[in-house]
Amino acid sequence: MYCTSCGAKNTDEAIFCQNCGAELKETAAAELNERLEQPGPELPMKWHKFLVYFSLWAGALLNAINGARMITGAQYGQRANAVYLVFAGLKPVDVGFGALLIVIAGFEVCTALSLLKFKKAGPNMLTVLYVTNAAATVLYNAIAAGIISSGGYGANLSSIYADAIGVPVISVIMLIINRIYYKKRKHLFVN
Repeated sequence: MYCTSCGAKNTDEAIFCQNCGAELKETAAAELNERLEQPGPELPMKWHKFLVYFSLWAGALLNAINGARMITGAQYGQRANAVYLVFAGLKPVDVGFGALLIVIAGFEVCTALSLLKFKKAGPNMLTVLYVTNAAATVLYNAIAAGIISSGGYGANLSSIYADAIGVPVISVIMLIINRIYYKKRKHLFVN
């Protein structure tokens, strides 16, 4: 019998889960057992393993580093003071976006752990992650471009924000790929 709280396998006679101690309820456990033991198509899980063991962790690390760089102004190097002097409104935007990147990094770790434990919410958390990442990037670039162009530097925007389209496009592509991938495997995410 499988535990409905943690998904651990227990003996059919068990009253409490040997893993988490939760009470094993016959009807819910029987329904979960039936779903888990149904023969289904063997679907490869290489992409899932890549996401939970590498991609999400690497993304979290990069977002945390970039968030710290944005908060400190390190992305401008030694010119940070000059940039913030010319574009005074840019510093609070950079600090806010940096803090948001650090929050997104934490959410990436939570998402990786949810997917790793086959939590039911895991695939939806992944969707929220990609949508948030894309929306935050678009919003930051729109605000920063407005600040820079208001200073009369609109001609330089294409070179400064050349990658502004990249992150949202990649996020949308990843969102579509992962929605299709995890929809086929939704029977595995029952915890």
